[in-house]
Parts: sequence; C-alpha cells; structure tokens
Amino acid sequence: MKNVNLLDLPDEILLLILHKLTIIDMLHSLVNVNERFDRLVLNPLNISDLNLKNYSSVHYQSTSMEQVFAEILFSRSICNKSFFTIDYPQLRSLSLAVTRETLLDNLTNESILHRLLSTQIVSFSVAIVDETDQKLSSDNHIDFFELILSLGKFLIDFSYTYRFPGLFRQIDTLNIRSNNTLYSTINKLTIRVSTFNDCLYILNGCFTSLTILIINISDIIDSSQKLDNTKKLDNLKFFSLTSGGFTKYYDDGIIPLLNRMLSLERLVLYLAVLRPNGLLFINEVELYDDFLSSMPLLKKFDFSIHTFLCWPCNSTNIQNDSIRIGYKQSDSYVDENFVINEFAYHFYSLPYCFDCFHHLNNSFQCQGYIFDQVRLLTMSDQKPYEKEFFRKVSQYFPFLNHLAIFNAKAPKGKENTSTPITFTHLTILDLCRSHPDYAKQFLLKDTTVLPCLKVLHVEYDSLALLTNYFTLDVENLNCTHLSKIKMQKAFVRSERFHSYFPFF
Repeated sequence: MKNVNLLDLPDEILLLILHKLTIIDMLHSLVNVNERFDRLVLNPLNISDLNLKNYSSVHYQSTSMEQVFAEILFSRSICNKSFFTIDYPQLRSLSLAVTRETLLDNLTNESILHRLLSTQIVSFSVAIVDETDQKLSSDNHIDFFELILSLGKFLIDFSYTYRFPGLFRQIDTLNIRSNNTLYSTINKLTIRVSTFNDCLYILNGCFTSLTILIINISDIIDSSQKLDNTKKLDNLKFFSLTSGGFTKYYDDGIIPLLNRMLSLERLVLYLAVLRPNGLLFINEVELYDDFLSSMPLLKKFDFSIHTFLCWPCNSTNIQNDSIRIGYKQSDSYVDENFVINEFAYHFYSLPYCFDCFHHLNNSFQCQGYIFDQVRLLTMSDQKPYEKEFFRKVSQYFPFLNHLAIFNAKAPKGKENTSTPITFTHLTILDLCRSHPDYAKQFLLKDTTVLPCLKVLHVEYDSLALLTNYFTLDVENLNCTHLSKIKMQKAFVRSERFHSYFPFF
C-alpha cells in the first residue's frame, strides 16, 4: 500500500486536523513550513477562536494589540502590516493576558481590538497583569470592566480578572453599582472581585440574561453598606463561588445568597469558614438544611469546605454520610490538633474538581483517591511532616505544579535509605515559612527528585545550613533548572552564593 503523506489530504480534512490544535500551536509549528500551510493557518476566514493568554510576550513586551498580533502571527519573518486592515468574519472568541497600559491603549483607540469587540466578538476573556505592585487609587483607576461592557455589544460570555505580582490584590472594578445600565446580552460572567458586596451588585438585576456566574471573591466579609440579599434569582442556572481567604460571613451572607437561587442546576463552592462559638462543622446534613433543600432542580454540586472552630468540639459527632446528597460522593477529615484550642474539618466532594487544595495536614486520609486535577497544594500543621507523608502526597497529587509548606516543627524521623520521592511536575516550591529541615528534604537529590523546579521560595539561613555554608557540591542539589529564588528576609550573601545561584 502506498504511503499517504499528510499533504496528500484535501484542505477540508487538513483544517479539521488543524482545528484540534490551539492557534498558538498552529502558528509556531506550521507557519513558514510551506505555502499551503501558510495559506490555511493564516487565512482570517479560518480563525474563529484566538487564545493568547499563555503567550508570554503578550504580557509585557507589546504596547499595542497590533504588535501583539504581529509578534505571534508573523514571528517567523513574514510580518505583513496589511493583516491589520483585514476583517476577521469568523473570529468570535478572543482570550488575552495584557498589562493595563496595553489594554487601555487598545480600548480607547480605533485599534483592531476595539473594532472586534464592537462588531463581532461574542466570547472575550481578559486577564490584566501588572508588572509592578503599585496600588491603584480611585483617582488613577480605569474602570476596564465597564469600558469593555460598553464596547462589547454582542458579548455573551465575558471573563474578567485582575492580577498583581505575588498575592492577588483586587481593587474595586465594578462601577455598575453607580448606574442603571442594563447589560442584556451577557449570559455567562466569570470574574474576580474584592468583596461580597461586589457579588451582590452583579446580581442586582443589571445583567438581565445572566444564567451562569463564576466568581472569585478576595474577602467575604460583612459590610457597613447593607444591600438587598433576598430577591429571588430565577434565571441563574449555574453558580460558582470560590474564595481563598477565611470568612466569618458564611451564615449571615453566603447562606441567604444561596437560598435566592431556586432554579439552580449546578453549584460550586470553595470556602474556608471561621465559625463562632456554638456552631458546628459544616457537613452534609447542615448543607442540606441550610440551602440544598431549597434547590429542587440541582443536578450537580461540587464543593470543598474547610471549617475552623475556636472552641472545644466533640469530633465523634461528625458523620460522613451522603444519603441526603445522594447524587454526590464525598470525603472528609478532621484535625483536633490544628492549633491549641482549635479544630479544623475539611469536607469535599469526589471526584475532586478544583485545581487547588489548601490546609493539608497530617490527619489527611486519602483512601486511595488520586487528586489528578490539583496543581496547587498548601500544607499547614502544628505537627511535623515526616518523609513518608510527603511520599503519599507525591502519589495522591501526581500533577502538582506549586507546593507551599507551612510548618515550623522539624521532622522527628531519622533519615533512611529508602528511594527518593519524585514530584514530576513541580515547578514552584515555597519553604519560606517552614523549618530548615524541609529544605533538606526537598532540595537534596538523595531524598527528593524535582526535575522541573523553576522557582524556589526559601530563606537564606535554610540554604546556608543545607549546603554547610555553601561548601556542598552543587550537583547534589535540585537546582539545575532553577531560574528564580525569592527570600522574604534581608541577608548578606556568602562569597560562594553566586556560584550556586548565578541568576540571583
């Protein structure tokens, strides 16, 4: 039988194959290979979904969208300025990660982005990334959220996030509280906001067609400004609420909000709740009584809920019985020694659908389940972690990219000659708030293998002790691929420090 070459296939079949790739993969792999691939890949009629979020040059190197498109679409010396005068009749979905300056320049001028948003984009996802940690005041803050909404006459699906270096720092981006504008086209909104009130403003009726709201809130706290949290939300079918911070506003804020969603078909909750004296851990029975019983149409409920009590509690009363939530399997674990006079309880649904898992401690019992969706794991405990516990972590969380350990207690177990632990995909390791012995556990190749480690958060003293004040052979350390080290405390570096970490 004659061998069939890829180029023997007709254009229609090639396009079906190419559409299985991302636009970035197509451009980097196929542009400038031959004239036929150039014609298929660069034809504006074939570009319907353009996702540029993961392309690093989009973040910082360009000051205009024209340059962004030029860098990506014509990076192989085939730049054609006429590209930016061509209409893209098939382009309906666009995803970007840009600085504030780049976005502002392209939203307020007659740029390609301005034109696309105004005339044809129905799905737009933007992550605003800032290089500096400069805090914005209301005087110099541009309300990008409202600006994009005013331009996007055909927007149905809108995702809006705002990021600063290090920890996320949200600013008040929602000006909809001060006007009566109705946004009738938006069906799905994904957004990261500052406060619980921002969430209530979004649900105040200005998004008249909203059926899906996916929201991350920095601080879920009570506010002196009281807003209506009683009006029923009959149109809402899917609600996702996540927050990385601790909240005391679960009973008085979150529960009343959820009870407004009578037509909900899918619910996602990721919360860490501080409960006052007299209230127990949040479990399946309480979830049902508090709001699930008022959601007759609910088909899927994914959740991860930490409860922290600051008063003595009898943990034997905690049950793991999902009969009343019969459509979902769940698991849980309790830590009676979280800190003195405090108790922690983590209750979560399975399969675990979240990409982060916080506050993992020695009480965790996996029962054999593999958390293959988790990329970020934080571990915190008042009791030391031993080597075999980390081995279990590497097995139960096989695709970790980011691991942070908060533990001031040194491991008690003696070193053994067992095989090293491997974290195959780990790129970021945070040991700044952990005992120096954990640096020894993770940075010595004899104990742990980290083939992809790029970023290390660690204190100088921990590195000095680990390397015997920088006399240990650097080949024994997991530093081969390191590109960045972050230290919280000031230090005076050793003369040999640079030979270990020349990029610092």
